[in-house]
Amino acid sequence: MALNWIKNLVLKQKLKRISRKVQVQNWSTAKTALLIYECDEMGIPKNVLDFSRFLKEEGIKANVLGFMDSKPKEEEKPKEELNYFYFDRRELDLLGQPSSEKVKQLAQNQYDLLIDLNLKNRYPLKWICSCSTAAFKVGISGDYQNEACDLTIKTDRNSLEDSIEQIKKYLNIINK
Repeated sequence: MALNWIKNLVLKQKLKRISRKVQVQNWSTAKTALLIYECDEMGIPKNVLDFSRFLKEEGIKANVLGFMDSKPKEEEKPKEELNYFYFDRRELDLLGQPSSEKVKQLAQNQYDLLIDLNLKNRYPLKWICSCSTAAFKVGISGDYQNEACDLTIKTDRNSLEDSIEQIKKYLNIINK
């Protein structure tokens, strides 16, 4: 309880020092994107992989960052591939913020879009979404996403597939 209060206080202080220019993006205007989600040892869920391919087809260079809320052995971790990255609890500091240079670099890159598929409200993904300077942040309505994202979409928080379809739909409609 007290740790969560401290985490949120530290995050609020950090957010005061971050400035970003919000610029609405859609599939035709975005050139780069960061897709964040929670994963397990099995690797990338098929619908996240398909969504990443969809972004590529739309001409968007996407990095995909998955968080595993465990401490798997190296041989149990999914293999990192081009533009697909993973991190786990071993790569967090005491406050649950990413501490590895790889994750910090991905989070600090300037993206046109940040798409937050964090259905279980994992704090490290909350930190990445909140601290990102992406031009346009999109997420599922609820919890921290209502404050951190520029566009939130009300959908079934238990269905990753439904969430992805709704994000596709609304980013297709925007700015036409």
